[in-house]
Amino acid sequence: MIPDVIDFKNRLRQEENFWGWEIDGRYIRGVKVTIGGSTYIPPTPIEVIVKEDIDNIIHSTKDKIDIAIELVLYVMKTQIYNDGNKRTAVIFGNHYMIANALGLIIIPYDKVNEFKEKLVLYYDGKDLIAVKEFLKECWVKQ
Repeated sequence: MIPDVIDFKNRLRQEENFWGWEIDGRYIRGVKVTIGGSTYIPPTPIEVIVKEDIDNIIHSTKDKIDIAIELVLYVMKTQIYNDGNKRTAVIFGNHYMIANALGLIIIPYDKVNEFKEKLVLYYDGKDLIAVKEFLKECWVKQ
């Protein structure tokens, strides 16, 4: 069973907000955010919709690796939390991968900048395929 990302994040960590005050990281963000290098401004997430969207991704008829990649990209683009969305997304996607005996998605350190460039193109709606292909190339099979 795959936990929903909101409960999953609760177990992972607490985060600090912009001002450095401790806040409870289990809650979805309620403020506007921007993404560096991108023109995309994610709408404020609504918990019920986030859970429904994740459930739809998990229960889609796609190959399991494609589902894992969709989970990763959904959490990243939705910007569910104030901070740590990319880290949380990769951990959440890898949780799905492990639960389905698929291995892991590991973005090599020397390819992080390339990944971020493809991710910005994905955010901006300019290239929806390159980042998915990139993540698939980062799949380390068991």
